[in-house]
Amino acid sequence: MGCTSRAAKIGGLNGIEKVLHFRTLDKYHDSLRNIFVHLDFVDQEGGDVIASSLTYLGYVGVLTGIRKGLSMSLNMRPHHNAPSMLAHFRFYFHHLLILLGYRSSILSLLREQLLPFRTPAGISLSLASIEQTVSAETTTAACLIFCDGDRAVIMEKEWKTAFIKTSDEFFVSTSHNAIWESPHPHPIPSVDPSATSQACDTNAIFDESVERKDLAFNLWCDSCVEGSRSRSGVSYHCLRIPVERDVISWMSTYPTTNEYTQFAAIIDPKVGKIAWAERYFDPLENDW
Repeated sequence: MGCTSRAAKIGGLNGIEKVLHFRTLDKYHDSLRNIFVHLDFVDQEGGDVIASSLTYLGYVGVLTGIRKGLSMSLNMRPHHNAPSMLAHFRFYFHHLLILLGYRSSILSLLREQLLPFRTPAGISLSLASIEQTVSAETTTAACLIFCDGDRAVIMEKEWKTAFIKTSDEFFVSTSHNAIWESPHPHPIPSVDPSATSQACDTNAIFDESVERKDLAFNLWCDSCVEGSRSRSGVSYHCLRIPVERDVISWMSTYPTTNEYTQFAAIIDPKVGKIAWAERYFDPLENDW
């Protein structure tokens, strides 16, 4: 299994609509369940909370973060696009430079976007700015999701490039690139053995990730959509704006939530708060 991140427009009080960011985090290591923490950041002792992070004790980067006007999450992607031996070398040489302290990890890069008081004066941390700057950063392969409450951005990040999609209505990201899906799938690259602790073949990882993505999309369609179902984003029409209880129901459905899920959260970037969260101290029973 792997993480699932989504964003969806929901209706609120007084008919005000906004885009919520919600995600589950799945890990194969059950011992991490005991060191999961919610961190609040302040610019001075006793000051107001300016940002929050859902992470593990000892992590210096950000897996899931929120501040007013921006939320972010990272999904593991066990594949990277490397068409040549030189491209493979550059990709793994970047990892070596991180271990030696010469480059920042992708989690540290997210921390820089989360904490405005660490950013030099005059540098914008808006979603539009992040969309431009982060996509060009040198990083490992990952799925990055950002949301400002009006729209969401999914960034399928490669070494120095990114495939970007935006939506102000609905999207879902799991652990694979959308370009590998039908009707015209591209060849799936080899799995990165350092990305998962369990030996499994590339196709199995891809198939499971597509299953989670399809389920998430179908749940949304069943709730509020008419017309043909296509994740291309051009053939559906939203009849009913979902509400927060719909999102909680989607989040709690297998395989979005599964035996490896350690927490699930709904994040509201408009107010910079975690709207709902569920922590799983023990693995869920696999009785679906």
